[in-house]
Amino acid sequence: MLSSPLLTTKLYRPPIDSNWIERPALFARLDNGLTRKLTLLSAPPGFGKSTLMSQWLACLDLNGASASLQSSPPTSCWLSLDEGDNQLAHFLRYLIAAVRRCEPTACPTTQSLLAAAQLPSVDYLADVMVSELSMLTAEIILVLDDYHIIHSGEVHQLIRHLIQYKPQGVHLVILSRTDPPLHLARLRIAQQLSELRAADLRFTIAEARQFMQQRLAQSVDDEALKLLHGRTEGWITALQLSSIALQRQDPQQFLASFRGNNQMLVGYLIEEVMAQLDAPLRDFLLRTAIVDRFCASLAAALWAEPMLTHSQAMIDQLQAYNLFIIPLDEHGEWVRYHDLFRDFLYHQLTHTESPENLAALHKAASTWYAERGLIEDALRHALAAGDETAAVELFITQFHPMLDQKPPGPTLARWLGLFAEETIQAHPELLVAQCWMSALGLGPQVQMARLADIETQIQSDYVLPAARRHALLADLAALRGVWTYWSGDSHQAIEVLQSALAQQAPTHVFTRTQVLVHLAFAYSCSGKADVGNALLRTALKEEKAQQRPTRIVLLGGLAILRLYRGELADVAYWAQQAVSAVDEAANLTDWQEIGYVDMWYGWAHYLLGIVQYEQNDLAAAARHWQRVENLRYRTNPATYQGSLFGLALIALVNGASTEAASDVQVMAYAQTAHEFVAEIRRPDLVAISASFEVRLALRRGDTQDLYQRTQEINAGREQGMMFGVELPFLTRLCALLAIDEPDALMEALTFSETCLCQAKRFHNIVQTIQISALQALILYGLRRTEEACNVLAQVLPQASTGNFMRTFLDLGVPLAKLLHEFAVQHGGSDYLNSLLAAFTQEYGSVQPDGLAAQHAQRYGITPLTPRELEVLVLVNQRLTQAEIANTLVISVGTVKNHTHNIYSKLGVRNGRQAVSKARTVGILPPM
Repeated sequence: MLSSPLLTTKLYRPPIDSNWIERPALFARLDNGLTRKLTLLSAPPGFGKSTLMSQWLACLDLNGASASLQSSPPTSCWLSLDEGDNQLAHFLRYLIAAVRRCEPTACPTTQSLLAAAQLPSVDYLADVMVSELSMLTAEIILVLDDYHIIHSGEVHQLIRHLIQYKPQGVHLVILSRTDPPLHLARLRIAQQLSELRAADLRFTIAEARQFMQQRLAQSVDDEALKLLHGRTEGWITALQLSSIALQRQDPQQFLASFRGNNQMLVGYLIEEVMAQLDAPLRDFLLRTAIVDRFCASLAAALWAEPMLTHSQAMIDQLQAYNLFIIPLDEHGEWVRYHDLFRDFLYHQLTHTESPENLAALHKAASTWYAERGLIEDALRHALAAGDETAAVELFITQFHPMLDQKPPGPTLARWLGLFAEETIQAHPELLVAQCWMSALGLGPQVQMARLADIETQIQSDYVLPAARRHALLADLAALRGVWTYWSGDSHQAIEVLQSALAQQAPTHVFTRTQVLVHLAFAYSCSGKADVGNALLRTALKEEKAQQRPTRIVLLGGLAILRLYRGELADVAYWAQQAVSAVDEAANLTDWQEIGYVDMWYGWAHYLLGIVQYEQNDLAAAARHWQRVENLRYRTNPATYQGSLFGLALIALVNGASTEAASDVQVMAYAQTAHEFVAEIRRPDLVAISASFEVRLALRRGDTQDLYQRTQEINAGREQGMMFGVELPFLTRLCALLAIDEPDALMEALTFSETCLCQAKRFHNIVQTIQISALQALILYGLRRTEEACNVLAQVLPQASTGNFMRTFLDLGVPLAKLLHEFAVQHGGSDYLNSLLAAFTQEYGSVQPDGLAAQHAQRYGITPLTPRELEVLVLVNQRLTQAEIANTLVISVGTVKNHTHNIYSKLGVRNGRQAVSKARTVGILPPM
């Protein structure tokens, strides 16, 4: 789609007449307003608010600081508001564009947030924008014109925030027909409001005289001028209309019929003016009043005049007549009528043209806008024409290109918001779009049964063209496949997603990628990860060749596939590829403001953080999770929440090792995560935050009401598909284990078997490792040490492949003791040795409680150290001292010292006797 050429027209300061009336008293009041938080010009239409503001700004530009200013004046930026600005993202996009007219790189973070899948809260956006406006290198005057159009509570809230916390170098000016709801009374009391109203803006008789002298060839005597000023009450629009009418009439004759209130007065004056125009010009005025702004090309389309030169000539003639036409850009290409004048013209148009002719004008405008990619304007005029069919047709033809190129949330919401609900329900195209909003997490959850209803509606619509029916059914198949996957039926999901993939149009890049990634995940959960991997890698080659942003989705998908398999090195590789792809494409325009780019960039850093944390590189993990923290609303909410959880865990580990008071920092991360998911109304993530709070309580040793809390943890229906920093079912297992009572331990053992079956059902190796480590510890707590060691014998080789560390370290001292006993019974390994060394570094020297007590009470043997146990195991394997030294990466002299200590503690003289005695007392298993 083409970008909107209307953007610059909203940012253009209205030009001033070369014969403008200087108003120094008002200029001085505007100068003084720069010392306050807000300047407000509030008056009915036609009192010259915009003109006065343009004149004042031009005076500052021309003369530098005026007499009442002590320093150089700020630069100015202007935003003319319209109805579309009642959508917060739309308003902010234009507000930033206005500020960037003064400073081109302003507000980068706020701008990037507008590409978020879900728009942040108003307060958050306002805080970010205030912070960024505070960093501007020069002072600016920010003018918001026509603020009375704004009725959005969110926009008002944002502006109130900007006023309350006004950045030092920003001066806010609002022009409005009515007083805006911006706590004006508070500002007045605090003397932070400068305001000009209708009484201030009216022309004095001296100003009215100067105004008329500049516009009339004939002079108006003082008596007539006083009469004119009295009847208009200095109302500038009425004086301007009078000057036009007086150009061809005798003043006395004109004034004799010049009576009535403001509404009657304007009607009379405009009729007087219109009567003096020739028929083609009147026709041009009426037809172009159907749009809020126009250029020669659009005017030609409305006027049914193929010659652009003719339309441009009409515009030039109107400007020569000074007939309430206002340029909207520096070149005068785009113009609009004064609001009062346009209201009159539109009223005349609707009363003189038939409904059919009005509809034809709206259709012509819609066609012109659509041809130039201005879809929202085109939809609005198609609906105004009563042509729902054309509007729906336009919507569906632009729907997929929009998904491919733009942040879908705000744009799709605005487009759908133009249609009445009954229209949406009557058109499956719009219903399918609603379902995509739900699938993308941008709207209420749609039930699977709803898809069946929509499909029935499509199939029963015999008028629907075959190609359209096929495209809609392809969308429904994609949606059904995605939801089938997340319901946990991966085998059925494969079948549905394969069918959906075959139906997807190659040009529907975004939805096709969604199908591909979910199909790959479904293969992985069905035990066919290699098939899913090949599918994504094949697609990746095409996306890389095309340099399309969907490449990052495929790279992220490959990283997640590897995570399910526990292949952490590969996870890091693909996630880093995704990060690099975005970093390298930072200057590519077709990657800008695409919501899913930031979302998957956050996923990539989140996954890298998971890998680094698991492998116990806490500093590297923190760096990646802090990158996600900075993305807040721009990434997937679960990755933001999980990254804060990870940072809390790192603070907990670092605090314990340095004996620092880290509790405040830990809880701050947890609380921020909880508040965020509550703010965005995600009850599923709120439940995960509640689970994480239980996990933190366990780490602090808080076991109060622990069993009750375990019952409140929502373990998740399809837990085998989950991955992340916090998995509630694992926390529930930890809580039951911490109760350390037979009933709780047996409940934990049963639940662990259920969880393990789920993990294996979905071929989730990471979960298998995590659950098995806990299950071994549960068995150890039940004094079933041999079974616990058998579980470790199965899981440790799997864990060693990915160098899993924190899965074990976070379970604390009890697991360290179990691992020591395992080493005694089953022998060591490089991986187990590194794991035991990490435990020693984090928790200090750890001995199995049961074995130490047994030695002390029964045999009077001093417990062996972990290293001595490792040496004894290798002696049992009949290794020489040199071979033991090589295995443990220590010197032969150190081995001799350890063996001497072992012999002394066991009361023996050599290795053979040491092995025999160790078997007798249970340190080594019997033959």
